Amino acid sequence: MAKKKDSDKASQNSDSNKQEKNETNDDDEPNFSDPEGYVDSITDEELLGDILKQKPKETDGVESVVVVDGVPQVGPERLEKLSSVISKIFRKVGPIVNEYYPKNENGLTKGYIFLEYSNPNDALEAVKLVNNHKLDKHHTFLVNLFTDFNKLELPLLHSSSSSFVLTRVSLTPFQTHWFTEISGSRVSTIQENGNSRYEAIPDEWEAPEPQPYKEQGNLHYHLLEPDAFDQYCLIIAKDSTVQIWLNSSPEPIKLEDRVRWSEAYVNWSPLGSYIATYHKKGLALWGGPTFQQIMRFTHIGVQFIDFSPLEKYLVTYSPQVDDPQGDQKKLIIWDVRTGLEKRDFSPGGLNIWPIFRWSHDDKYFARISTDMLSVYETPSFGLLDKKSIKITGIRDFSWSPTDNVLAYWVAEDKDVPARVTLLEIPSYTLKSPPPMWKNIPLDPPNIHRGTPLNKTKSSTALKLVLEIA
Repeated sequence: MAKKKDSDKASQNSDSNKQEKNETNDDDEPNFSDPEGYVDSITDEELLGDILKQKPKETDGVESVVVVDGVPQVGPERLEKLSSVISKIFRKVGPIVNEYYPKNENGLTKGYIFLEYSNPNDALEAVKLVNNHKLDKHHTFLVNLFTDFNKLELPLLHSSSSSFVLTRVSLTPFQTHWFTEISGSRVSTIQENGNSRYEAIPDEWEAPEPQPYKEQGNLHYHLLEPDAFDQYCLIIAKDSTVQIWLNSSPEPIKLEDRVRWSEAYVNWSPLGSYIATYHKKGLALWGGPTFQQIMRFTHIGVQFIDFSPLEKYLVTYSPQVDDPQGDQKKLIIWDVRTGLEKRDFSPGGLNIWPIFRWSHDDKYFARISTDMLSVYETPSFGLLDKKSIKITGIRDFSWSPTDNVLAYWVAEDKDVPARVTLLEIPSYTLKSPPPMWKNIPLDPPNIHRGTPLNKTKSSTALKLVLEIA
């Protein structure tokens, strides 16, 4: 029995030694190092994509800030009045939390300001409604979201729960602005610390390099046609082929034949310089002897267009836009030569096309809504005198083909006769009708606009209900 017990003890001692060795090996830290020469092909975005999406952005906290350029430069004695006028304009959009008027060493405002709204939606609405607002003859507001400046090069941004620091903002190509700190209700200017990534920008403005001239061809070549033959366009529905013909004699001559040149129809400009083709993403203008592409305008779903008489501007309208968020613009005015958007409008008003009607020299355009006439001026595209004219019962209007005179008519209302009025623009003064109008016999064949003649109850005589103002 004793020998058996000794063997058991030896076996137990052996098992115990093995267990201790295993425990010792388990305590050693495992080596997860990559072997020498190993290259990791997995990016942080693939490995931690969901976490990186939550990483704070440089623009967090400034979505409600707008930058307003074109502000008058005034001294301390006029600053309170200026602030009151500007606040009245911008508070129509929403409540303003903070406002900051940078000043130079002489105490004069620098011509640009910072406004902070209570939420980003108000800031976005301010850009839409107040941009290009004409304050007076010499000052027109240019309003941008502060977050839009990341298109130039977003400045360094330090953000916290109670304050944020804007590090040297570039508002225009001509000026660079210093750090601005907005903390609660306190607004102050701090010095540059030398760590801005704008160190490479020169302090003095340098003229941009001229771009090479892009030949557009002779857009008026058709006027040199020796026999003054017109051109016309045909669209073949079978394969959407667009053909342009010269209406020559004895047989027309085909000038151009392109398959699927337009996805809808085509329009000629009023002077014949351009032909417009419609596409899903917008509009294209073509011209010259070979009908080369001159300009493109991105406006998804565009269905209607209208040129100004001198072809300086183009109006595009997309009435059926599938845009639940309401960000898609429906009515836009463009500069034809540069392709730049000048201003967008809400269609509103009466359902007539064209929505805008232009003066003969492209200086003014106007629209009507219910009991309202609105006249705008170019190139600011702001409301003339910053107000619309209330005209109860206005039905239609038209511009003079040679002068900046606008004629509108008001329908008959009970015993008040219909009225035609001439209005001089931009003075808004009533213009006397030409002397020849007074000699026009007032009988039905001479009445082109207005309501029919009415019969009175007391007699069978006809009573005229048209008055020329």
